[in-house]
Amino acid sequence: MESLEFLLERIAIKIRKTEEIRKRIGEKIRRMNLIRQINPLELELTVAGIDGGVERKSLRSFDLLLLKSIGVVYYYKKSKLSKVEYYPEALPKPEVIIFSKAFSETELDIFVNIQRQKREVETATEVIKKFKPDVLLLDGSVIPHYSYVQSEDSPLYEAYERMIEAYKRLFYTSKDYGCLLAGVIKDSRGSRFSELIASNFLGEEKEVLEESKDISILDYSLKKCERTIEFDYTDKPEKHPILKEFKEFRIKSFYFKPSEFDTPVRVDMLEDDAEKVAGLLCRLIPSESYAVPAVLIEADQRARITKEETMKYYTDIVSKVGPINALKEMRRDKRPF
Repeated sequence: MESLEFLLERIAIKIRKTEEIRKRIGEKIRRMNLIRQINPLELELTVAGIDGGVERKSLRSFDLLLLKSIGVVYYYKKSKLSKVEYYPEALPKPEVIIFSKAFSETELDIFVNIQRQKREVETATEVIKKFKPDVLLLDGSVIPHYSYVQSEDSPLYEAYERMIEAYKRLFYTSKDYGCLLAGVIKDSRGSRFSELIASNFLGEEKEVLEESKDISILDYSLKKCERTIEFDYTDKPEKHPILKEFKEFRIKSFYFKPSEFDTPVRVDMLEDDAEKVAGLLCRLIPSESYAVPAVLIEADQRARITKEETMKYYTDIVSKVGPINALKEMRRDKRPF
């Protein structure tokens, strides 16, 4: 049996070799006319950022769900922040939902995420109508994750359908109001860009490329304020589990590196205006070590729901209803050790 020390040494050797190959691939990408220099734009506009938070607590007969979503609106004059507004308010209280459907643990996780995303895009639509921003940024993609797709016989289908309709309303509203809509994926696990260029590589380089996340490769390709060319989210939208729900819209993506010391960020856009989106984002990043627009950082902080906050709502409900069996905590939440 191999010793732990020997096993760790083998792992270290493999990691070093893989990174050397990724670096070679990244350097070759720079010679393939796939990278564009970003021209940072003057900030003379209004930018909105949307984020949401969710916490849940499972009880014997019910599930307690706390949802929160917020829009933060930054007004820029001569590239300086001149005013900030919030929607629905600076410190919104969470929406409290109690439901008793007998979902499995997996179904419950999906349901919670569907509810969170639906509420976020509803808030985004309301922010566009009320504040008329030039740009609206979502924390995450502009479309829901494919793992949320539900068939018509699923107990989650009604919730899924309502989420899809909420996204469509957001897309139409952004077009009607001339608002640029983009989603910033902080830690993308996508491999779409690698798939598009795989035919240009052979042998171990192609093998490593096909096994790598895009950001693992592009970290060696992109320099500060550079982006990849924009590309279609998928080459077959009519067959994609989510995009086939949005046949009338076109989703494009690109990667860019807004700071020297952070990994590339993926951006998904409604339609195609990569040059303008990238030019604005480069101006909106406040930190060299954390490549997230300032408006999304603040939205994230204000949308968080703590477990302590959830517990407070739970104890408030128990105090009003009484310690009935239906509201007792699950065993896993009250272990004596």
